[in-house]
Amino acid sequence: HLLAILLAMSFCNALDETARDADVYRMFSRGKGFVATVKVEKAFRLGILLDFIAMFAILEYYVGWEIVVCFALLLVYMFRIYTTTTALLFDNGSICNYWREELGGKPDADDPYDLSVVVERIHKRAKLSKHEHFNEKFRRSSSFTADGGKAPVGSPLGPLRTRTEGSLRKEGSSSAVDTLQTSAKKRARKHAAINATQEASRRQGGISVAWGAPGGRK
Repeated sequence: HLLAILLAMSFCNALDETARDADVYRMFSRGKGFVATVKVEKAFRLGILLDFIAMFAILEYYVGWEIVVCFALLLVYMFRIYTTTTALLFDNGSICNYWREELGGKPDADDPYDLSVVVERIHKRAKLSKHEHFNEKFRRSSSFTADGGKAPVGSPLGPLRTRTEGSLRKEGSSSAVDTLQTSAKKRARKHAAINATQEASRRQGGISVAWGAPGGRK
């Protein structure tokens, strides 16, 4: 049981330190993450077996063989329920026990082992993620204006934004460009409204209303 706990703690801590999807994939491929979970399962089962052996010895010493026989029958009944339930789960959902025929699986006739769709989606996601850092930077920048979200002349974001939009349009990701421009316009309008409210407060001789301040607009 101690080995199972230590392995489980190491697995959870390693998984907590993964910062990207690629790190999780690498952990389960190079790091053999699935094998680690199997080791935890085997260690826990071995601990249970040793616990039962110790209980058998104590029961036989104080009570006799009668209680040991009853306990063994109960153990066989529990083991039968466990094996039949887990077999149904793995035989109908496991990638090895159900889907891959070369590993003993028995998939349905209309459900062959094919990961082409999954691989295609992963490639598209990775291709789009290359621009997420820039898109987030543009959305958070206060240098956008309401006339299309372009940075002012001389701003270092201007050429960068132009190159990013050009690459996105070249790759056919027009929706990503439209989303970028729409977010920039909304943010520009939001800042314009805040500035107008603060300017009106100053002219009236009152306290400027800060966004999210106590008593101000939220």
